[in-house]
Amino acid sequence: MSNVPVNKAQCTGPTIQDDIFSIVARFRTYPCVLTGNIETIYRCVWVHPNHRRYQSISWRYKSTDPIQSYVLNTVAYGTTTAPFLAVRSSYQCGINNETQFPAESHIIKEDFYVDDLLTGPDSREQLF
Repeated sequence: MSNVPVNKAQCTGPTIQDDIFSIVARFRTYPCVLTGNIETIYRCVWVHPNHRRYQSISWRYKSTDPIQSYVLNTVAYGTTTAPFLAVRSSYQCGINNETQFPAESHIIKEDFYVDDLLTGPDSREQLF
């Protein structure tokens, strides 16, 4: 055991989204707007089964209960890697659907800041 906290041992990953200022500035130019949020984004990202063993937590409900270990199946909130993994997963969804849903793919890749969506079309008809 190295006594290095897990968050010190993890890499943050590269920034693949536009900065928040650019997203908000672009959002202000749309004549019609749409906002959204991916609820509990970290719970939406599944970790490969071979890697889940590295995400075990210890828990007990009361101090008199025995400590139990749990393995997390989804990205662990609060870890250094969580924001990148969530962003990269949604970005990959955009990549995977470029052919079938080009407009939606563009929105996923360009108009999200982590789990928050700020986008808009050129006309009201395009909103629906």
